[in-house]
Amino acid sequence: MYSELRKIYLANAFAGLSTVASVVGTLYFLRSGITQTQIGQLAAIFMISMSIFNIPTGAFADIFGHKTSVVLGLFFHAIHGLIFYAFPSFPGMIIGMLSAGLGLALQTGAWSSLTYELLKKYRKESMLTEVTGKASAYFAMTAIIGSLIGGPIFKWSPDIPYLVFFVCIGLSGVTASFIKSEKRRSRPSWDMLHKITLEGIKYT
Repeated sequence: MYSELRKIYLANAFAGLSTVASVVGTLYFLRSGITQTQIGQLAAIFMISMSIFNIPTGAFADIFGHKTSVVLGLFFHAIHGLIFYAFPSFPGMIIGMLSAGLGLALQTGAWSSLTYELLKKYRKESMLTEVTGKASAYFAMTAIIGSLIGGPIFKWSPDIPYLVFFVCIGLSGVTASFIKSEKRRSRPSWDMLHKITLEGIKYT
């Protein structure tokens, strides 16, 4: 059990380092010729896409498992950084924001559910708060490091932070893929999930 928990902590630690790009995001946008109005539009696209994607991704996690949802979420989140690095233009960044919205939506709730499933396997459900707290602490510690080095890296080479972001989130996804999780014994029917998704979209 503890070896699996260490993988959760390590995945969160890698993810925390991604703040190397977050702290210079606005500067990177402006350097790439993105106007302040477009920056606001990109933020809106991200928030709207994540809200919409949150509906079907919950159903996806129920069908294919929380580990699969987490790993795919980290993959799309990482791709967002690679897109920003390779295509620093407004159309490219729109695609990047959509990828980020999908990636985070896939992870929403899936991390805690995956952790609970792992603890339940060993009848240690009471440790959930402790484990999620430690995972958040590891994320926060490396996030501080990423925040401190993000500025100097941007000054040295403005394009590198989002490449580092891609690598860090990618490593988080690879680590998460090695977590041993329980296979789902029962799955909701597609008809029920389709109905829930349509209702969710209706009331969004």
